[in-house]
Amino acid sequence: VRLVPHPEESNRLLAFGGRAAYFITCDWAAKDVSQRATWNSPSPPDGAGLAFYGFSAGCFIPGEDNLVVLAVPGGVFVIDALESGPVCRYGLPLEELEVRFLLPLPSGHLLVGGSGTSLSLLEPELSGASRVTVAGVS
Repeated sequence: VRLVPHPEESNRLLAFGGRAAYFITCDWAAKDVSQRATWNSPSPPDGAGLAFYGFSAGCFIPGEDNLVVLAVPGGVFVIDALESGPVCRYGLPLEELEVRFLLPLPSGHLLVGGSGTSLSLLEPELSGASRVTVAGVS
């Protein structure tokens, strides 16, 4: 299981593993241990064309309180981590890329990398990607 803390709110985090992803909110002041945390799991989107399992990387998008990107082999999912429950907006296929890391950039772009000699650069609105070949990597 991998844990990704929210960049601004210390009581929120993303937890994911091979088969599931959860959005956790903690109430550190709760007296009853059963009320200290709530967790919700997103449902897979309809017709995404990607398997909604095998999560390999995840990150919150800086400046977007509830926006999360989760990576799977061959693409990413964009998820709204709403208090009422996470909603998967859509899946974005990234052909021939086994995604192993996600890196939000100050420009608002998201750098996506993994196997092979190329990276993908997702646009700030997370709707499209450009492929970048890394020179000298074999």
